[in-house]
Amino acid sequence: MNYLFLLILNAVFFGSCNDYETKIIDYVSIDSTMVSNRVGIGSSETDLRIVFGKPDSVVKYFDPIIDEIPSYYYYYGKTYFVLISNKVESFKITDNRFELLDLHVGDSVKKLAEKYPASYSEKFKTDKNSNFFLVMIGIITNLGVKSDNFFIIFKINSEQILSIEYWENP
Repeated sequence: MNYLFLLILNAVFFGSCNDYETKIIDYVSIDSTMVSNRVGIGSSETDLRIVFGKPDSVVKYFDPIIDEIPSYYYYYGKTYFVLISNKVESFKITDNRFELLDLHVGDSVKKLAEKYPASYSEKFKTDKNSNFFLVMIGIITNLGVKSDNFFIIFKINSEQILSIEYWENP
């Protein structure tokens, strides 16, 4: 009886999760996800400083309940890079000083739609009252696998790109 219950629960739970897996989106190579073609996931703190200079500020974040080691947010204006163990783990671009995939914050959504039409057609709102959309670009790993865990997320309104972020599905 318990086995049947778990089987049904598994089918219901996993059948309703990960809505993005059923969507057709565009994919890019992990190698092409370098901010301003110079710094990417796994780049060192030294690389970050050589390319972009001294950050405006560095903020340490550590939550003892969920974190084993602290993360550091390196801010360049409003854009930031998250470093763990002196390696870039994530980033969020919020101004046009930086680019990713030949796109800048402030570029028109038309440019994004032309470059990544499948992903753009699958844009979505995080809630019905939001006045912005998210556009997901999938990442192909170094092993050539289309990952369902790593994405570039473009936050857009009806006219322009508002931010560009590297995101990992936990």
